[in-house]
Amino acid sequence: MCDVPGISPQLHCHMTEWPPLRDVDPTSAHWATLLYQYVANLESILTLIDEVLPLLKQVEEQEMLESGASTYALMGLNQASEVMSQVAAFHRGELNEEELTPDDLEQFQQTVEQLKAFSEQVEQRFPGLTATDLTPEMVVRLLGDQTNEEGLPGLLKAVGLEPSRPSNTALLRFWDVQFPVNRRQMLLNTSLINLITLFESLLSDILRAYYTTYPGAVPGDDLRFTFKELKAFGSFDQALTAVIDHEIDGFMRKSIEDWRAFFKRAIKLDLGEGSIHWPEFAELYQRRHVVVHNSSRASRQYLTNVLPEQRVGVTLHSTLTVSPEYLHRSVETLLAMGIRLINSMWSKIDSKTPEIRQGFLDMAALRMLKTRRWRATNLFLQDFLTTEKQIRSSDRLNAQINLWLSQKQLNGLDSIHKELEAFDHSSVKDRYSAQIYALLNDLEQFMVVYPTSSISLEEMMFFPVYSGLLEHPGFAEAMGLNVESVQENSSDIDTSTSLQEEGLND
Repeated sequence: MCDVPGISPQLHCHMTEWPPLRDVDPTSAHWATLLYQYVANLESILTLIDEVLPLLKQVEEQEMLESGASTYALMGLNQASEVMSQVAAFHRGELNEEELTPDDLEQFQQTVEQLKAFSEQVEQRFPGLTATDLTPEMVVRLLGDQTNEEGLPGLLKAVGLEPSRPSNTALLRFWDVQFPVNRRQMLLNTSLINLITLFESLLSDILRAYYTTYPGAVPGDDLRFTFKELKAFGSFDQALTAVIDHEIDGFMRKSIEDWRAFFKRAIKLDLGEGSIHWPEFAELYQRRHVVVHNSSRASRQYLTNVLPEQRVGVTLHSTLTVSPEYLHRSVETLLAMGIRLINSMWSKIDSKTPEIRQGFLDMAALRMLKTRRWRATNLFLQDFLTTEKQIRSSDRLNAQINLWLSQKQLNGLDSIHKELEAFDHSSVKDRYSAQIYALLNDLEQFMVVYPTSSISLEEMMFFPVYSGLLEHPGFAEAMGLNVESVQENSSDIDTSTSLQEEGLND
C-alpha cells in the first residue's frame, strides 16, 4: 500500500519508493516516528507564534484604548474617560456611529479641544515631551512623579479640566501602567524555552536508543545500588533501565561542549563541524539560560561562552530580546541539528536498510520545503550529501535537487545557475531533466522533456520544485490550464501532508 494523508496513492507511489510505517521493521518505524514528531513539534511552536502574535496585537490595541479611559478617569477627567470608552466600544463592535447623539458628538469635540490645549501646555512646561509622547500611560507616570504633582493639576485647571477624585478602577489601572506586563515578549521567551526543551527531549530519546542497543557503552562509574535496591528491580533489564535513566539524567545536565565530545566519541559525529554553525547553536543555548535564569539580561557566563561575532553590541546586563525572527532562525537551526543527530544515530544502529532511512529523510525534507523551511533543509542536505557514502544515485540526485531548490529560495537563482547549466542530462531520466529546467524557470526546455517525463499535473501542483514554473507567465497557456487556477495553486504551500500523523496512526 502507498498512502500518505494529502497525497494520492498514485502520486505517492510514483515519487517515493519507501513503504508506510506499518510495513517496515520496528527499528525503522521507531526512528521515522521520532523524526516526524520532532519536525512537527518544532513547527508547531512557529505556528503558535504566527497565529497568536497578531491576536495579542489586537488585544494590546484594545487595552490601550481602555487604559486611556482609566487614565483619564484617574485624572478625574470624566468627559475624556467617557469619550475614550466610546472609542474602545467602537473597536469591540459594541457601538455604532448611528447610536451617537448630537450631544455625544458635541461633547466629544469639546473634550478633544481641551485635551489638545492640555497637550500644548505640557510641551511648553516639560521640555523634551512631544505630543506623540503624551500617551495615557505617560500622563499616568507624570501624575505619579512627585516632582510633577503640583504642575499637572495646575495645567489641567488652566485648560478647564478640573481634576476630581479618581475611581477605584482607575487606581487599579494606575498599578498596571506603572508595572506593565509584556505578554508578547513573555510568549516569545516561553517559545524559546519550549524549543530547547523539545531538542533536549530528542537528545534523551536518541541516548536511550543508543544505550539500549549498546548496553556495554553505559558508563555507570558513579552509580551504586544497595542490595535492597537490586532486589527491588526483579530483573537485569529493569536494573539496566535504571542505569540508563541515571546516565541520561547526568548527560542532560552537562554542557553542550560535553555533548559534542560524547557524539564525536560514540558515533564519530562532530557537531561542531559541517554546515550548521556551532557558535550560533551555542549562542542559542546561552540565550535560553539568560532568559530562564537572569531575567533576559546578559550574564558573565553568556559573554564568556558566546563568541564576540555572535553578540555584537551586547554588554554585561544588556537585555537580550527574543524576536519572532530570532525564533524562526532558531527553529531552522534546531531542525537541522536534530535531523542530523537522528540520521547519524539511526545509520549506526540500523545499517542494514539505508534506503528505508533515506526514504523517510527525503519525506521529512519534503515537508520542510513545503513549509518554507529553506535554511533548515539546506543545512541538513549539505551534511547529508557529504556524509552519506552508500546511497543510490537516484536518491542522491533527488537530495541534490532539493538542496538546489533551498539554495535558490535562500539566495536566488544566480547562486545555482552555473551548476544547473552544467548538469549532464544524458544519463538521467526525463523526470529529473524536467526538474532541473523547472529550477531554471526554463519553460521552453521543460515543455520539450515534459511529454516523456511521466510527471502528472497533480505532482507539479504539489511538489515545491515546480513552484517557479507555476509562477511563469506562460505556464498556464503552455499546459492548457486556467490562469487563475494555476496562480491559486502556486501561492498555496500545502501543509496537509501530516507526516507525523502516519506515524501516530499506524
